Amino acid sequence: MSFEEIFEIRILYLRPKKGENVDYEKLALLSLGLDELGVQIYKYLTERKILTVEDVLKQFPSNEHDIVSRLDYMYSLGLIDHLGRGYMLSKPLHEAIRTRVTERVCEILRKIADYAEGKVYE
Repeated sequence: MSFEEIFEIRILYLRPKKGENVDYEKLALLSLGLDELGVQIYKYLTERKILTVEDVLKQFPSNEHDIVSRLDYMYSLGLIDHLGRGYMLSKPLHEAIRTRVTERVCEILRKIADYAEGKVYE
């Protein structure tokens, strides 16, 4: 039996160690499965408000595939928006998590529960 992978979400429950100075935005982003490059891209997007892949490549020398995969992950998760060639923020991180990310994760979990119940989607 084979399956088509649609989207993979990685959520970690991270807790800062006592007495450490914490970047809570970074903690939240790492908890949502972003890596260091993804966090850097997100923070750059908060400064610039709208970016293209080319803009990101100029700031963070990497290969295009790595940049696109991180931007697409953030978009699929609901952290950022995508219009044409541009990626942008329309909500602060905490608001995007409480609305769009929560909605998307719950939708996926409902579908998984339906599969467990034998319901099929075409």
